[in-house]
Amino acid sequence: MIKPSDVTLIIPTLANTVESNYALSQCLTSLKETKPEGLKILVVSNGTSGVRGDIHIEEQGQCKAVNAAVVTTNTPGIMVSNDDM
Repeated sequence: MIKPSDVTLIIPTLANTVESNYALSQCLTSLKETKPEGLKILVVSNGTSGVRGDIHIEEQGQCKAVNAAVVTTNTPGIMVSNDDM
């Protein structure tokens, strides 16, 4: 059985509009209220400065953002979610 502590959830975000900032905020709030204990969450801001995130890359692209986060993890499992889910 996979334990939550064995998984890192990666959330790439542009968050370059009021709407996308709101979506990211709601996503993180929901996760804080419902995530299992031990699950790691990494937010990757890509192509946008001034956005909250654990990792920031200058180039846009979901794949680049996810790859930048993957190399920083130490968990056997990885999940990816969009910020507007």
